[in-house]
Amino acid sequence: MSVRRVVRRWGGTAGLALLILLVLQVLGEWVLAGKGIIAAPTHVIEALWDDRALYGANVPTTLETAAKGWAVGNAAAIVVAGIAQSVAWTERPALLLGLTVFSIPGVALAPVLEVTLSGNAPGSVLAGFFVFFPTLILTLLGLRQADPGALLVARAYGAGRWRTLTKVRARAALPGIVTGLSMTVPAALVGAILGEFIGASSGLGVMLIDAMYGAQVDLVWGVAAVTTALALAGYYIVRYVGRLLNPWSPPLDASATASALDLTRRDGRSRLVRIIETLASIGLILLVWWAAIPVFHLSDYVVKNPGDVVNYLVGSSGSAVLSQIGITLADAGLGFCVGIAVGWVLGVLFVVSPATGRAVLPIAFVVSSIPAIVFVPIVTLLLGRGSLSAGAIAAIVTFFPVLVNTMFGLRSASGDTLLFFRAHNASLWQTLWRLRLPIGMPAMLAAARISAPLAVLGATLAEWLATGRGLGYLIVTAFVNSNYTQMWAAAVVLTILSIVFYSVLSVVEQVVLRRLGVAGAPSSGQRAWHTVLARIGGRRERAPEETPQLGNAWFEAH
Repeated sequence: MSVRRVVRRWGGTAGLALLILLVLQVLGEWVLAGKGIIAAPTHVIEALWDDRALYGANVPTTLETAAKGWAVGNAAAIVVAGIAQSVAWTERPALLLGLTVFSIPGVALAPVLEVTLSGNAPGSVLAGFFVFFPTLILTLLGLRQADPGALLVARAYGAGRWRTLTKVRARAALPGIVTGLSMTVPAALVGAILGEFIGASSGLGVMLIDAMYGAQVDLVWGVAAVTTALALAGYYIVRYVGRLLNPWSPPLDASATASALDLTRRDGRSRLVRIIETLASIGLILLVWWAAIPVFHLSDYVVKNPGDVVNYLVGSSGSAVLSQIGITLADAGLGFCVGIAVGWVLGVLFVVSPATGRAVLPIAFVVSSIPAIVFVPIVTLLLGRGSLSAGAIAAIVTFFPVLVNTMFGLRSASGDTLLFFRAHNASLWQTLWRLRLPIGMPAMLAAARISAPLAVLGATLAEWLATGRGLGYLIVTAFVNSNYTQMWAAAVVLTILSIVFYSVLSVVEQVVLRRLGVAGAPSSGQRAWHTVLARIGGRRERAPEETPQLGNAWFEAH
């Protein structure tokens, strides 16, 4: 790579990073000095050197905890994806399982794990829960994108489901698996740190909570810097190993991404069959929960079964939990709206101006790798202990996934169609409005849907550490007071709230796509093309059947 290309690719990022460091230095050294909000980068570096022995004693603990959860969670996701792809009737239970795991906020799960497990096991389990969903979805997408010709050849030679899965689909899924393994490294670290927050004796989470309560702002920012460096190092190491093992890396289909884990989508089965499958999946989850208590010899005093939770919620004591739902919904809703709005706007901006995207996106990725816990004291000092702080934290954890998926969807327009628009002298904004937005709309709406549980997670985290109200705070106080029935009830309500939030957005997504004319065709890509061709030609045209590109006949006709 030439020097000019390196400067062109990384010059803007380096300049922006230096500007941010300079601003932080000025704020921490003079403007906000002594307020416990921002630490000057030079002070953070000095603190890192002075506390090097402390980091040396705690970093290995967090890495070990995160690595165990990362390995087990990703392995489970890959196995479940393979079963769901091979056995058709297991797909919906697998997707519902992934949605349930993804929708359980860490704030709700951490106290439950702390009272049922010992040592660093809660952090490993949390890390495994955090990485399960992304790898499950990316693996499923990869398995579904196997070459149809290769699948026909496998069937022609009499290959069964297992051989087709291992010989054809697994190779096609390798890019998606590598992407999932790399993307989940930061999530595993966050899960480990959150687990250490509750009751561990060592680790970066213990350092962070001690620094926050001790108002050691240099140490808080130092832990954030070390955690971010570990997350980025793990991400790029896994990506590098993945490229060595898999030099070819075709991009995942944006249409498939848009429909991933959408339990409301219509497939070939009847509505009654899909309802029965969903109810059976819910029953299976409840049965596993119920049976786990006697099988693993868990204490009835600490671990509550579904019947205990239902009896508590319908009784007079349940009002203490149900009264907090509106607060958490308001906090999560505010952050969700702000997060998706900023993510959509910046996603469009970065696609329209690639130079800006190349400069800002790496910085945004670095910021997204910082545990959201670090932002809580900073946001609280700036915005106070109210709904604004909770909404801000929810927006922070929601923003980056929406940004990435929006850019992915807007860039999914084929090169041929972009050349066609340029040949007709379409302006930048005409191309955006008439081509990129219709093509990218499914992915943009899917990004908002998938980010809904993240907004609930951010809101409950802020409620725990900052606002002192809502379901997040109720769970932690119930844990401290050994009111385990209330703790389990609040955790279940919070999980159901996340799933309902997700499901409502799934329905809204289908309605919006249908109203925009993007729904109702055989695939998301072709549905989007119906809208594109209608906007160009003023009427509905038939989209190409095999690929979402304009053929020669279409060129001649127009």
